[in-house]
Amino acid sequence: MFGLGDFDIKKTRFYEEVREEILEEVKQQVKHEEVLELIMRQLRRRIGNMDQQLQERIS
Repeated sequence: MFGLGDFDIKKTRFYEEVREEILEEVKQQVKHEEVLELIMRQLRRRIGNMDQQLQERIS
């Protein structure tokens, strides 16, 4: 009726903008997790094992 039979949302500007925003957020989250893991490894090297409560507070 509206000619939407061959409509592909992936070809719209809106879809591309949302996709890029989501990808950027995922990249930032991954980077944050990698930095946190690096910090935790460095702390374990310097002060040894930490109790779970301290690790959670740092996170």
